[in-house]
Amino acid sequence: MMISPISIIDSISFLAILTAIIILWRGWKHALGHNVKLLLAELLLLTLFCSFSNVLEWSGITNALDPFEDFVEILVPVLWCFLFYAFLQEMTEKDVRESGEKYRAIFEATGTATVIIEEDTTISLANTEFEKLSGYSKKEIEGKKSWTEFVAKEDLERMKKYHHLRRINPNAAPRNYEFQFIDAEGNIKNIFLTVAMIPGTRKSVASLLDITERKKMEEALRESEKRIRSLVENANDAIYIISSEGFEYVNPAFEELVGYTSKEICSKDFNFWNIVHHEDMKLIKKREEARKRRKEIPSRYEFRIIAKDGKTKTVEATTVDIGEKGEIKVMGILRDVTERREAEGELKKAYEEVERALKQEREFKLRAAHYFFNPIAI
Repeated sequence: MMISPISIIDSISFLAILTAIIILWRGWKHALGHNVKLLLAELLLLTLFCSFSNVLEWSGITNALDPFEDFVEILVPVLWCFLFYAFLQEMTEKDVRESGEKYRAIFEATGTATVIIEEDTTISLANTEFEKLSGYSKKEIEGKKSWTEFVAKEDLERMKKYHHLRRINPNAAPRNYEFQFIDAEGNIKNIFLTVAMIPGTRKSVASLLDITERKKMEEALRESEKRIRSLVENANDAIYIISSEGFEYVNPAFEELVGYTSKEICSKDFNFWNIVHHEDMKLIKKREEARKRRKEIPSRYEFRIIAKDGKTKTVEATTVDIGEKGEIKVMGILRDVTERREAEGELKKAYEEVERALKQEREFKLRAAHYFFNPIAI
């Protein structure tokens, strides 16, 4: 059985109508744009028109619509092309919108204050963290404020230079640096800034991390270190830090004690054994071996040193282990007790002399008493 051309045309028209209905329904379901919906509706009406014209012609009824049929048959493919283009454009715009929503979610969810900056320095977009940092609302910031309004005077010219350089050559300006930020109440905050250009645009994205508290802690630590160093530098006791590599630090009192300069002591050629009395080396080595084996050793002990001028001095040493992760490093304090030990020695000699004199006196008195009570023995 032969299939007539009219039947094929009718079948195609039916499929066109069905396709148009499905696309139209899906278009409304997925909330496509107004232009796409309008084209779908027009195509549906024109396709119905073509089908109705064919039905009239097939039934033998004179078709009053013949003058328009050729025009419609040309128009329908053209409209299908426009529909395809509009559909693709709508899908692209939809993807862009979805992508933009994702990036905005990331932009908002970041833990630091973040802004998008235009070429003219205007802040076009700011997240919630920037609101908290600046003290202004997004409505007050976006499209209204320039980033220059938040920068302290001493940092402004430098940052303006970076802003312009970055748009000429992104690598010409630093990506990270610190500056002072002024909030809505006039408070100064220390900020660590990370900024980069958005590819394909003249815009930049900047992330601001508030390091004010960290700066205060660092300043307090510096002041503390300064005070401690002042105490150490002016201490009467000799203070040193030594590791397995040699001396790392000695204070002026240590230089005075041993007669060497800090430069000489901290050089690679200088050795701790250079100043230890040979008779006390065994004691020191024993302590070193115990320290390496992580055994407990007395923190205070005495030994003798040989100064640069050859004089022997007795020192009282107090040490503490300051090494980390198995590192051998010791901080020690040496107190010159030479005079004290000499005084103690003199005192001991004097005591012994007194003891001897008292003994002789007792013996004399005993002999005298014996002779007194026994005169015949004389």
